[in-house]
This record gives sequence, C-alpha cells and structure tokens, in this order.
Amino acid sequence: VVADIFPPSRGRAQPSRLAYLAGMENADDVLALRALLEASPDGLHLDRFSGSRNLAESESSALFATVPMLRVPTSQGDLGFSPAHWNALEGEVLEALIRWHRDFPQLAGLAEDRVLQATRPHIERVRAIGVAREMARGGRIVRGAGTVRLASHRPTIDDAAEALWRRLEPWMDRRALRPPTVHELAEAVGESGQAVQTALDQSARLGRVVRVSTKRYY
Repeated sequence: VVADIFPPSRGRAQPSRLAYLAGMENADDVLALRALLEASPDGLHLDRFSGSRNLAESESSALFATVPMLRVPTSQGDLGFSPAHWNALEGEVLEALIRWHRDFPQLAGLAEDRVLQATRPHIERVRAIGVAREMARGGRIVRGAGTVRLASHRPTIDDAAEALWRRLEPWMDRRALRPPTVHELAEAVGESGQAVQTALDQSARLGRVVRVSTKRYY
C-alpha cells in the first residue's frame, strides 16, 4: 500500500511528517482529510491528496465540500487550511503588517511573499503569496503592485520631499501630456536630480504621480 506518492526530499522523520503519514494511513477519506488538515499548519496540497488517494475529480469535489476548510488558490494548485490554522495565519500576517507599517511608514506595503517571513521563514514563497492574496480577496488587507498593506495604512512623505513636490507640481501640470524628465525638473527648480527623484518616488507612493520610465513620471 502506497500512502503518499509525493514524499519530501528531506525531513522524513520529523513529527509533522510522521503525523501526515499517520493521517494518510486512515482508509476513510473523510477522516484522512481531517487529520491531514490538522497536521498541515502551512496548508495541505489538495491535488496531491487526491492523487495519493486515487480520487476522481468528482470524488474530490464531494469530499472537499464535506470537510470544513478554507481553500486558497496558488500557482501550484489549491491549498486547504483547517479553520484554526487559517485563523492563526491571518493573525500572523496582520501582526507582520502592523510591525512593518510602524517601522517603515513611508512605504506603501510589505512584499506579499514576505508576509510570513518573521514567523514561518521555512514556508514556500508560493504559499506565502497565496495566503496574502486570499486575505486581500477577503478584504482583510489591501494588495497592489506586489505588496500588501492594512486598509488603514497610508504611506507618508517626509517634509523635504513634500516641500519640493509643491514646487514640482506646477511644472508637471503645465506639461501634463508630455511631462518633463527628472533632469529637466531639477534644472527648473534648481535642485539636484537625486532630490527630485526622491520627491517623485515618495509622491508616487501617495498616488500623485505614476512612474513610467527611469526618469519620467506622469
């Protein structure tokens, strides 16, 4: 009898792996799925479960509808989470974002593949991204440009960049359809190109401008 046709390359004697195999030994699909969801705090690969159990698609669909779980789409197939494990994950992501916004208030958000880095550094990038995107779909967090943030967070801009933006904005308004380059703006306001770049980058985080090339913003 083959219990699992997707064995890991390492960690075969770890408690989590032994718990997984113990669940797979159960002949009852419902009991096996429940046990595996409890033994998989980082999510259970549902396609692999079906493959190892030799379940047809219709059988898998019926089974997954029977057992309480949250299904999270990823680029490698759906992950299944028990309600308890999912609640724990959500709490970790929200705490991570609270800390990130506190430490980096000027940034729009945290990279979605790093939302669990502090608490689960071993977790696969694909799983972390799947968790972040599912939380965004559920309205728990906000996603954009590969980052995620709390809905209450608004990026800040430092005083110098804010003052310089007020001087740059009229020049950009005058040439709205063909905005000046960073170099042209720097010459116009008598500032360094780096200072102008910084002010525009911070303004972009606030949605005031959009960076369309290395040296041009609309």
